[in-house]
Amino acid sequence: MSAPNTDPIIATHAQSSSPPYRFYVLMLLLAANTLSYADRHLFSILIPAIKEEFGASDSLMGLIGGPAFILSYVLLSMPLARLADRWSRRRVLALSATLWSLATAACGAAASVTQLALSRVIVGVGEAGGMPPSQSMIADLYDERRRSGALGVLASGTYFGLVLGLLGGAAVASVWGWRAAFFALALPGLPIALLVWLTGPRRVRIRLQMPPAAKRWRRQSAAVGQFPRSGCSRSASACSTSSVTPARSGCQPFSCAHTA
Repeated sequence: MSAPNTDPIIATHAQSSSPPYRFYVLMLLLAANTLSYADRHLFSILIPAIKEEFGASDSLMGLIGGPAFILSYVLLSMPLARLADRWSRRRVLALSATLWSLATAACGAAASVTQLALSRVIVGVGEAGGMPPSQSMIADLYDERRRSGALGVLASGTYFGLVLGLLGGAAVASVWGWRAAFFALALPGLPIALLVWLTGPRRVRIRLQMPPAAKRWRRQSAAVGQFPRSGCSRSASACSTSSVTPARSGCQPFSCAHTA
């Protein structure tokens, strides 16, 4: 039986992404981020109408609009970000967009304050998985000269979403009611989630072969608990951020000297 391959795996996006494709992905992520913030802020503009229908108190509406969303968002942000790193950024973002869109629609279909509060909690869970994979995709698609601008475009979705949620939601609610406003802003999230799933950038996993001597050194160091965490990791990260393949860049992971 052969020993398991312990060579490091460096994950990155395909190197052949064209400028039109990068622009398309950026606009797709901007649309997803805009809808995320629109669904987030929509509730605040609809509070008077919701309060009148359910007869809820101001404190209860404040709890639904604030902690019900914020706690789930904060608690799930880090786990979903880690899941995006270890599994698939594209799938995490697509599933998150689907979840927050369905939860927003559920807010419009709520028959009680309890159902509305649960829907808001789920909106927070879904939106917690939106920004981390989006930022990670952009970091891989754009080099250092263009990355800040691309991240700025993505961040502008915060204010586009604020305008869409407040003005758009108020316009729809004034004509068709507050429930229709939730449905109207939930619907576009589903096709965007599908586009992210089908056309979003995928990782290319490159396994770098370690020289036999480095493998023996690594096993011996691990056996005595002295495997260094610095130095070698810099070599691997240099390969992952190189604009060419590791073979051409000359990266030799774990060829560094042992450091105390």
